[in-house]
Amino acid sequence: MILRFLHWNILFKEKIDNILSFINYLSPDTICLNELSNGLKFNNKIDTAVYLAQKLHFDHFTKKYMDWKGDESQLVESGIFSYFPIIRKKFHYTKSLSYDKALGIKKGSVYLEAEIKVNRRKLIFATDHLSYTSGLIETKDKFSEVEKLTEILKRNKKNFVFSGDLNAPPTSYTIKKIQNYLVNCGPSLRQKTAFTKESLDPLGWKLDFRWRLDYVFATKDMVVKSAKIVNTFKSDHLPILVEFVV
Repeated sequence: MILRFLHWNILFKEKIDNILSFINYLSPDTICLNELSNGLKFNNKIDTAVYLAQKLHFDHFTKKYMDWKGDESQLVESGIFSYFPIIRKKFHYTKSLSYDKALGIKKGSVYLEAEIKVNRRKLIFATDHLSYTSGLIETKDKFSEVEKLTEILKRNKKNFVFSGDLNAPPTSYTIKKIQNYLVNCGPSLRQKTAFTKESLDPLGWKLDFRWRLDYVFATKDMVVKSAKIVNTFKSDHLPILVEFVV
């Protein structure tokens, strides 16, 4: 059979019904999402992960990697959603939650994985949203984060798919390190996924549409039928849709 997998950083400031309508249009079986929100006034303070899971009738698993207090009390999560039952869940913080004085928020990064059963085959899907650094410069903290992530990734030898907004271009240490253990599922790393909406980051660095920051990787046994980046303005990142033969 063909399993349709979707990875997408959905932008926590996006209307969740816009995200839901586009997910329904793409009709994936299993999904990894970054920047799910909970408590945001913009989305009527709902838990967007629960909302999506209920509307899609999917099983799901989420963990937060950012929260803050201010005019709005909110948190940001990554999540895995699947039409197929999730039979095992696991998570690990690749960067501990800590307070960022410059941004006034508590943030980190979290790796999470979910095992699903498709017919008689057990598959593992995983995601992480690695830290953003101005200019996409790989700092000492970013190297540490990547080392923690790859220590987890290299343990998975088969039936494994990993996706994420890794905040790193294809030529970076981050992506080269991951490719020591996993294969890019496509499409070409020359194709861009970010940024479609923002103009400047908090330090004034220009965020134009010239970056590949989102990826889908897998172990060699995962057979890819097709892979494409899908055009949309319903986030500041474009989603990646991959069809696996399972």
